[in-house]
Amino acid sequence: NLFPLVRRYSKQKARSRVQSTTNGGKALDRAFSFLCWVIKREKGIVARFSHKVLKTATQNVRNML
Repeated sequence: NLFPLVRRYSKQKARSRVQSTTNGGKALDRAFSFLCWVIKREKGIVARFSHKVLKTATQNVRNML
């Protein structure tokens, strides 16, 4: 009687598919979190750079007046 073995095998395959999908989802979550962190960090660097440039430009204009 092979039917119970086939059913058990198909349940195991279904579990492994779900686990595989879950692991893929975790990997995507990590990648997305890392990407958000990089973008946030780069925005901070750009903001600091922009502030520095604006401050320098303002000082230059004041010196011209």
